[in-house]
Amino acid sequence: MTPFETKDAWMSYQWEQGGGLPGVIVLLSDNDDNNSNDVEMVKTQKKNGKRRLFPIWMEEVIVDDNDDDNKSNKQAQEETIRYKVTDTGLFSTELENNSHSALVRFFVDNNDKNPSNTTTTTTTMVWDVTFQSKSRPELWKSITQQNIQTATDNLASYSATPYVYTRITKLKNGKSGSSTASSANENSIEDVVNQWTNFIWKQGGGLPVPFVTLNEKDRMVIPPFLLERIVSVDEQKGVIYYTVVNPGLFTYQVHSHLGKVTFRKITDNDDDDDMIEMIWEVEIRPLSNFESFVQFFTSGIISTLARNFKCHLEEPGAMVSVKPPRGGGGDGAKTFGEIPKSSWLGGVLRAHMMDDRSTLEQTISLFQPWTWGRCTDDEGEGEEWSRGFLQEIDEN
Repeated sequence: MTPFETKDAWMSYQWEQGGGLPGVIVLLSDNDDNNSNDVEMVKTQKKNGKRRLFPIWMEEVIVDDNDDDNKSNKQAQEETIRYKVTDTGLFSTELENNSHSALVRFFVDNNDKNPSNTTTTTTTMVWDVTFQSKSRPELWKSITQQNIQTATDNLASYSATPYVYTRITKLKNGKSGSSTASSANENSIEDVVNQWTNFIWKQGGGLPVPFVTLNEKDRMVIPPFLLERIVSVDEQKGVIYYTVVNPGLFTYQVHSHLGKVTFRKITDNDDDDDMIEMIWEVEIRPLSNFESFVQFFTSGIISTLARNFKCHLEEPGAMVSVKPPRGGGGDGAKTFGEIPKSSWLGGVLRAHMMDDRSTLEQTISLFQPWTWGRCTDDEGEGEEWSRGFLQEIDEN
């Protein structure tokens, strides 16, 4: 990222949204106080240039930046922002009034160039803070260092190159479980797209999680009140885009999310003429320190949904019988009920009945619920993580 882009990210995420600091709520206003006696404040009139931090009720104001100097030069080598605390709020008995100021510099470090990559720019950020305390200086020094470090780590994750998860699933292209490959029995790409939106989006995809459909495009998973939205559906091209509207610490621990599902007929191999390939991609920027958890969670959810959809498409209406544990009742054991095979629980029961591992291995798996119902991928299927961006959404 260039200094201009990094500064823009700092303004958007750190200044306007609080930088991911826990419990901090930002109340923004324009810095247009022409009646102020502070010459610096009068000099800089900036939209959203003043903010009040709740619940500590501290007020901060941007007193200088170099927007005017570099507004026509987005490739400037250095950008700066200077701000100060004008009201210490609840800490008025601890901090000296008008003593707190900060300078944030964003610049290209010419000594830190990567010779193998000349297409990207690495920006260094230096955040200097000065203040005077009335008492306990070491405590306030430690608090300031911790907050700046946390905000810096959060900004780095916010502006980092996204992770991209890709899962490829092959779907047999036949209607209602037909074993023939004639064109009369084949699903079109439009058919598969419609079945995905009905089964995955409107019916929940077989996950044991309650949700509420708000309208044709929006749904909310309860808990954790996660709002998801279909951005676009192109039935002709077989492409669906969707996103999480309210990612965060208590919903989905990412800064940004974009999902893309693509369906295409496989024509490379004569044996695969009756197959449709589903490519499910997710682009995310995890919150700081949540990378491993989010990758694990995302992989588990998408793998389960892909497996359920494959079963829904290839074995419509298939059920799994609920019986006593193996060895109880013999082959003629009474059936207690049936579970749709195209559900998470149906997948777990089916995998359990097909499990030929030793008793020890099965006992160990009881304490690894993330492996329940997971099946091996067929040839040509699988998942991977990479760094990059999804193709931009075609608004047309």
